[in-house]
This record gives sequence, structure tokens and C-alpha cells, in this order.
Amino acid sequence: RTLNIPVAVKVLLCDGRAPAGAERERLLREAQALARVNHPNVVRVLDFDDDLLPYAVLELVDGASLADRIAETGGLPAATAIGVVA
Repeated sequence: RTLNIPVAVKVLLCDGRAPAGAERERLLREAQALARVNHPNVVRVLDFDDDLLPYAVLELVDGASLADRIAETGGLPAATAIGVVA
């Protein structure tokens, strides 16, 4: 809110208890890996905190997700799938 830019927030949800250490560690590793990459096809990490409720603030990307695209089309052509994975 402070910067007045749209963002995506990835939060580790919990059911009233603290998230397990492995879950926190996985989110931290993901945020650290994304922070090291500077590429137009990879979202940027803008913030991360794991004090009480672990979260990562990410650059917001407009458009449908890969899961949405697969659900709409029933799958991806092999060449497209290879490009996504690469």
C-alpha cells in the first residue's frame, strides 16, 4: 500500500498453529531464488517476512495462469509445454 503499486502476496496459511518449519523454509528458498533472478519472464520478489505469518510480496502479473490456460484448452501443445518448462 505504501508504494501504491499492485502486488501479489503469497501467504503460508495455517489453521491456528504456526506453519511447519519445512513449509516456512520452502517459502524462504522460493523467495531467495526469485530474488536472485533478473529476467523479464520471472516475477520479482519485493518483500519477504516470516516472523508470525510467513509471506512473500511479488510483482503482480496480469493475465491468466498456466493452470487457467490448461483448463480452458485441455492441455498445451508439446512445443508450448517445452517452452514453458525451459
